Amino acid sequence: MSVEGWIIFALFWVVFVTTPGPNAVNCVTNGLTHGFKRSLWGVLAILTQATLFLLLSAAGVTALLATVPEAFFWGKLIGAAVLICGVVLGASQSPGRTA
Repeated sequence: MSVEGWIIFALFWVVFVTTPGPNAVNCVTNGLTHGFKRSLWGVLAILTQATLFLLLSAAGVTALLATVPEAFFWGKLIGAAVLICGVVLGASQSPGRTA
């Protein structure tokens, strides 16, 4: 990719990361509810996922997933497993659980 292409890619990434959306609402809500220091963990998580998406996009993972359907299938299964584990662990730790 040319230097101009990388610059455009990086600028779009910055715009998408910094514009208000669900992440901004989450940060504001956590800041008001838990205070500045405790809400920084959420900000760190959001920046980590944004950086991970940037690196995966730059590495061409999208092209790999488009050309190898099996990789996309396994990625979906792994993602579903992570979500299910999160729900199960979250439900098992909820304070109102009666079991």
